[in-house]
Amino acid sequence: RGIGRRLLAAMFEHGKTLGCRHSWVATEKHNKPARRLYEVAGGVESPDDIVMSEFDLAPSRSQGEEFQ
Repeated sequence: RGIGRRLLAAMFEHGKTLGCRHSWVATEKHNKPARRLYEVAGGVESPDDIVMSEFDLAPSRSQGEEFQ
C-alpha cells in the first residue's frame, strides 16, 4: 500500500524544511520488513543489535529519490 514509504518521504521532507541534514530510524534485527523499507529508501544500516539506518537529507544527494 505504500504507507511506510509515504511516511518516510514526509518525514524526510519535513526534516529538510527544518534544516536537518540527517535522519535516523531504529528497529530490531528480526524486523526484516522495516529493514527492507529503510534499505530501499537509501538508509545505511549500523552493525549493532538494534539496527539504526541513517539517511542523508542534503539536497545534493540523489540516493533514494526514486523511493519517493
